[in-house]
Amino acid sequence: NQFVIYSHKVLTGEVIYASNGFETIFGFSRDEILGKNWATAINWLPESLELARGYVSAMAEREIEFIQFEM
Repeated sequence: NQFVIYSHKVLTGEVIYASNGFETIFGFSRDEILGKNWATAINWLPESLELARGYVSAMAEREIEFIQFEM
């Protein structure tokens, strides 16, 4: 299994932590995504982006504290 762990500021989308798995899965180093918006820095599949945005909205509304999902 391959996985990525990252953390971002909920309101701005700015990535503040990313695991080294970014290079394996997305083809660029974790340093390249730090400080960028998670939604635009990655070439998401449309259905994955929609799902992720739903989770982030729930986080912003404090309905959930963190998310874990597969794409």
